[in-house]
Amino acid sequence: MGSERFREVLARKIVLETLALATLLFMFCTIARAANCSDDNYRKTGGGWSFERKPIEGADLATFRVLTGPDPYLGFIPCVHDSGYAVDAIHVYWHGNTISGADPKTFSYLQFDYSRDTAHVYYRAAIVSGADPRTFTRIDDQYFKDSARVYLRGAAIKDADPATFTLLSKGWYPVDRLARDAGHVFFGSTVVHEASPKDAADLSGPYWASNRTIFCEARPLAQADAASFRIASRDEEAFWAEDRTHYFLRNQTLDKGECRKVGPAIVACKSHVWVLSYRYSHLDPTSIHYLGTCPSKLRGYEGTPIYQDKRGVYFIDSNKTLERILHSRQYPRIEHIDSANADKLCHLSGTADLWPDGWFDPTPPEGFISFCPQ
Repeated sequence: MGSERFREVLARKIVLETLALATLLFMFCTIARAANCSDDNYRKTGGGWSFERKPIEGADLATFRVLTGPDPYLGFIPCVHDSGYAVDAIHVYWHGNTISGADPKTFSYLQFDYSRDTAHVYYRAAIVSGADPRTFTRIDDQYFKDSARVYLRGAAIKDADPATFTLLSKGWYPVDRLARDAGHVFFGSTVVHEASPKDAADLSGPYWASNRTIFCEARPLAQADAASFRIASRDEEAFWAEDRTHYFLRNQTLDKGECRKVGPAIVACKSHVWVLSYRYSHLDPTSIHYLGTCPSKLRGYEGTPIYQDKRGVYFIDSNKTLERILHSRQYPRIEHIDSANADKLCHLSGTADLWPDGWFDPTPPEGFISFCPQ
């Protein structure tokens, strides 16, 4: 239940943040597919092979071929058929650049950017130091192992025992995953020394427990009370988890003494309002209140949650986007939706999207985004 709900919340952010790009990509791929598109990255033209329109110097046209693989995501986009790797009679290529020393005669693609020949294992264009190509195998989408080591993104994990290494994470999570061997607990490649492999247990998303402690990713979750900590139910959208005195959402810990839950999707604190776990500074935390949902007679908007503050009336649409009803600042305070005001509030004509704080920051953070308090 909790894991499913967490996947929905994170998937919602991914969909919203990449909607414009995905639309353009879909249009491009549809057109290219209609024109018998063969490969989106590697392409063969009259002048030879290229990668992202950059000619591949020295490629042998007679034997050049693009390697495909079993990665599940390759099937989602019509024009993406290649793994990033290619070979000809002379060279092995990663994104159009030769991999020095790789043997094209024995080279094969494995999965998730890993490949091998008889002498080495490769992660993208780099040799995975010390990896044994004969025993190298997949554990899951992130972890691989050979007879001596466990690997994450092409690097060996210090102290990890491949014979006893097992995955603990039950559901999908976009950062790293929880695992253990006979003597350690790992989040990604980090050994979590405060945890015990004997009782480490995944809860949902970034949250897990061990030694009567709640962890968020690789660190103990400060202020969390293990005895009362619980993952939010599937239909709870205002926060991800809670204990007796706190709400936990995204990378925030909110004090229940300073905050109140408003309807199914909002937590209002003294200075900010959090909608679907995102902060909205332009909403008024003092006056924000929940009106209810649109009645069943309005079929297109049945169940749509409606909110109001002193600045207007808002609703959360089916794509989990917060929208404001235009000209609603002039509305008097409404306590709840009823037969007298439902038609006015729930026809939802003339609306504008509202976006969380920092949504369009020009410089996104580098590397993996943490969903835990820093």
